[in-house]
Amino acid sequence: MNPVITSSQIEQNLRPTLLSIDAEMSKWFTIKNMTYLTGIELKQKAKTYPWWVAAGVAAVVATGVLMHPLVIGSIACFNVYRIESYNDLYSSNIDTANNATQLYSNLGHSVGYLVEGIEITALSTAFLIRSSYLRAAAKKIDEIYNAHIAKAQTSEEQNFLWDLKKEELSRYGFSLLAFSDEIQEAQKSENRLENMV
Repeated sequence: MNPVITSSQIEQNLRPTLLSIDAEMSKWFTIKNMTYLTGIELKQKAKTYPWWVAAGVAAVVATGVLMHPLVIGSIACFNVYRIESYNDLYSSNIDTANNATQLYSNLGHSVGYLVEGIEITALSTAFLIRSSYLRAAAKKIDEIYNAHIAKAQTSEEQNFLWDLKKEELSRYGFSLLAFSDEIQEAQKSENRLENMV
């Protein structure tokens, strides 16, 4: 009768493998590498779904155009240097105090406009590349885990690594089955494009 191997024993046996996986994940999941992988994924998406990428780029450009009044308003508001003395804020002359107060409030508006413009641009760009980033991360996780699953010595170790892989992919919003289906669909689309050329 075969002894029952517990999950903690499997984890202990796989300790070098898990450390190796962690090292590979640390190596690949840096800003530089993920920017590169996201760019590759975005290029593939542009080949497969050109209208989706064109719509995303159009949204970023439209955001820039819509942000134009914010930038102009910010420049127009940024004129506090016209106050010669801070005491103008407390002047007994109502017109002088009113002008000084208006200039300071405009400074607040200008900072708000700039921050709002930066936020809008960052959000629209993030929406453009978000799905490409997630797919790039999921593909890299899949690649790293598959290499170690192939080297696993027992089926228990393979199952343990599969469960870890499934858990890791779920962090990026992918189920294992759906992700493998998506990879197959993407490969079919790429093959069709290559056959057309």
